[in-house]
Amino acid sequence: MNASRSPKASTYSRTKSGCSACKLRKKKCDERKPRCESCERNYLLCTWPSAVPDPGNLRRHSRTQKGHLDVKIHPAAKDSEVSEHYSHNLQPRTNTKGSSAEQLCWNSKNAPKRASLSTGLNLLKPSEFFLMTLSRSASRTLFQHYESRTADLLCASQGLANPFLSFLIPFAATNELLLQCILALSGVHFLNHSNGAPSFDITTTTWSHYALAIRGLKHGITRIAYGEQEILPLLVATLVLCFVESTRGNVSSIAQHLRAARTFLLSWLQQRQAELDVELRGFIIEFYLYIAILSNTQLGSEWTGLIIKDCSWLYGGGTADCKSWGMLFGCANDLFGIIPLVSAFAHRSGGEDEKPALEPFESIGTYQSLLTQVQSWRAPEARDPAVVVCGRIYQQCLLLLLHASFYRDELSSVTLNNLLDQGVQEFVVLLESLPVASPIATTICWPFAIAGSCARSESHRMIIRQRLKMMYERFSMENITAVTRVLEALWASDHCGPLHITTVMRQRNELFIIQ
Repeated sequence: MNASRSPKASTYSRTKSGCSACKLRKKKCDERKPRCESCERNYLLCTWPSAVPDPGNLRRHSRTQKGHLDVKIHPAAKDSEVSEHYSHNLQPRTNTKGSSAEQLCWNSKNAPKRASLSTGLNLLKPSEFFLMTLSRSASRTLFQHYESRTADLLCASQGLANPFLSFLIPFAATNELLLQCILALSGVHFLNHSNGAPSFDITTTTWSHYALAIRGLKHGITRIAYGEQEILPLLVATLVLCFVESTRGNVSSIAQHLRAARTFLLSWLQQRQAELDVELRGFIIEFYLYIAILSNTQLGSEWTGLIIKDCSWLYGGGTADCKSWGMLFGCANDLFGIIPLVSAFAHRSGGEDEKPALEPFESIGTYQSLLTQVQSWRAPEARDPAVVVCGRIYQQCLLLLLHASFYRDELSSVTLNNLLDQGVQEFVVLLESLPVASPIATTICWPFAIAGSCARSESHRMIIRQRLKMMYERFSMENITAVTRVLEALWASDHCGPLHITTVMRQRNELFIIQ
């Protein structure tokens, strides 16, 4: 029987010109382009190497090439294994010559005038896969929804000034991974906006793009070992996926994407600093810092320490020259830099049922220092009034978090209660002066959680409850609903203050990141 099988085995010829995904998975490829049958069936990103390198060179390359990962190639990594591929020694590659994308990328009223950045991004004409994907009705609907609605709800910058349009769309036109991320983000937002009655086609297409994005991210990490993958697409993809998870309400997954993004960002900046375009650098840094800073209050003291280090060197360095800077921070750039310091103070002061790590005299000194920094902040002149109000809202909520952390052992004291009541009242006054439809309002979910946790009067709670409802109707982001649920649970308990937010989340088995 063995003899009868051996001739058949010896005549089998494995393809040497198949796609990268089939080679890595050791599967036979039918070589259909732009996506082979196997990749389409398994929802994989189908990529084609320009040449087939010698396997011995690949092994030597993965061991010796400076800045690359020394990793093993796993044919089918599980979702839980993605984080094991991340490293601080990633080397980005760029191949460059930016030029305008074809008209298909710019068919919305928000189309940017400048089609490319001097960043080394390969912004050539849209890829064949881009055109093929948008030839499908459901995917085209999601792309148009992203252009016309989703992108303008992601940040305070609108139209031509919005980098989620001017940068991400031309990038997605030439990068399949980022295209899948954008369509997944648009799809999740579309499903939220459809009031629970989306078409079956839109629903299945959305989750198909989401699955492709996750698999594509794993595939891209694996390809780094072969020297076939740039870091920038992976960096941007992980940041966009943070917004995807936040929009769908499954924000507990943000932590993994965020840690991956930090790895990619630090490597990318360290190795490309001198060559980076100011606009691209500013967009990526603010995108990352916004998510990371607002996440640190739920991720613990270890993460807070990393964010403090990141802020110390990512702030400045030419970011102020970036035209899009403030798309998420608004005018509260300096206040965002203080948030990790206040969060660290809260952790060191001790949360519920924890002993403080600070001595009394040290705690007083730190409290007074941070209090002075927050109170001395002033909004820059000549800014949009709504942006100024949003900055003052962040200032007020930082004071609330600071007071609650310092007086944690006196939760029933008159002093603390007065400070919290006054702070919430000021928050409500500012909130009522901020139009719901203001673009900057998309960034105030974190202040809602902090101020809402301190609200003791039913009148304040009602105002906050109604405003959150109006915000969801405007933005259709599920993280708003998640904050509402936690606040309702907090108000129904005996707890008060931001230090109890995580406690209530655990009790509800609903841990998530507020941003």
